[in-house]
Amino acid sequence: MGLDLKKVRENYEKKTSEKGSFDRWKPTAGGNPIRVIPHTLKYFTEPVSEIAFTYFMHYSIGPEGSKSSVVCPKSFNRKNVCPICEAVALLQKTGDPNDASLAADMGMRRRYIMNIIDLKSAETVAKGIQPYECGPTVYNDTIKWINEKWGDPLDLEKGRNFTVTMTVPASGNKKRTEYSVEPDPQPSSIMDSLPQNWKEQVKKLETLMPKVVPYDTIKKMLEGEVDYGTAGEENGEEAPHVGTAKEAVKVTAQATAQMTPATAQVQGGAGTGPVPAAPGGKPKCYGQLYSTKSEKCIACGVNDPCKAEFLKE
Repeated sequence: MGLDLKKVRENYEKKTSEKGSFDRWKPTAGGNPIRVIPHTLKYFTEPVSEIAFTYFMHYSIGPEGSKSSVVCPKSFNRKNVCPICEAVALLQKTGDPNDASLAADMGMRRRYIMNIIDLKSAETVAKGIQPYECGPTVYNDTIKWINEKWGDPLDLEKGRNFTVTMTVPASGNKKRTEYSVEPDPQPSSIMDSLPQNWKEQVKKLETLMPKVVPYDTIKKMLEGEVDYGTAGEENGEEAPHVGTAKEAVKVTAQATAQMTPATAQVQGGAGTGPVPAAPGGKPKCYGQLYSTKSEKCIACGVNDPCKAEFLKE
């Protein structure tokens, strides 16, 4: 059966106050110094073209006030069908201004989730690598600095810190919040701030990716027949992360592609020269830090076994 637009409208107008949350880093008003950490360990072993995982979300699903959210099935395969996209298309055709407004609220929005370290204080650094979910403004304002002049900001040994500035309007309308991103003028190492289990924390990000749920489940959620959970209110760039359902299907990461030569050249470690040795003849960084672009790794005599140790589960 097709979508019941009457149910969609009625469900949207219901008032509820249930809220949920997703444990992720959020910027606060003013400047927020961070270091972006690679979103996948593939960064260290093969060329990648992204600094985050990408997907599409639908917000304002279900009763007004709950602001339920769900990942769009088209995120990872545009041939997939999505009942919310279907409802949006139908609402846009009615000619009713209220339906047009509802369609705009429910429309597909691109989201990104990346790894960061909060550099604001020793206490925030001690929290280790945290997931940061953002929209196109922050993401595009970050990747524009990845070029021949600024190099690779994700490099652990000679990358760059960023400052994410969050400006909330005097009106208090959070949907009008503005964001900007600026890199530090000088490259720096983040090695001393990495937690001991940093590789495990990097890999954890993929498990936090939103999950695709079946078409019928989304349709029932849209019509108010099933409670999928809520995740707070969308405020400008800071929109809620989708909840996890038992029937969720794990999604795959975006395909990777070749980075620019200038970026790839600076992706690995710091300079050439002898690698400090640890007891047993292995360098101190053995199995802990590896990159196919690092001149130190290329010149190292235990390159291959180090790579295997680095990638070991």
